Amino acid sequence: MRNAFLTLFLATILLAQGQPRQAPPPDDPVLFRYFFEAQSDPGKVQASANASINAKESPKLAVILQSVAKDLRTLDQQRQAYLDIMLKRQQRPNPATLQAFESRKYLLSAGGTNQIRRGVSHQGWQELRAHVNGPFRAALVSR
Repeated sequence: MRNAFLTLFLATILLAQGQPRQAPPPDDPVLFRYFFEAQSDPGKVQASANASINAKESPKLAVILQSVAKDLRTLDQQRQAYLDIMLKRQQRPNPATLQAFESRKYLLSAGGTNQIRRGVSHQGWQELRAHVNGPFRAALVSR
């Protein structure tokens, strides 16, 4: 019975991960989290985010984006390691622990957004914000 529950639980998680994302509202921290996650490939940073901001500020922006994306990847790896341990032990993951991972993602994203606001000019922030709320958000809906 326990194995059946774990199998169903993990299947539900995998199915949910394969579902298309609903685009969060403009300026929502979750939208910026998706944006940071999309920046995990340095080539994508140049192709998407930096295309919407002036060349002078692109290097600063790239450093912040890559740093936050790396932190989010590390957190995802920690979450996956926790799930793997629970599966190996044939135990249910603790909902509070899973929520703590989600809360940390939220905080990383909000912190990264604030770093960008402080690290680039007002105009640079407005350009990036327009990109995230516009073309990037629209691409989430079309996935």
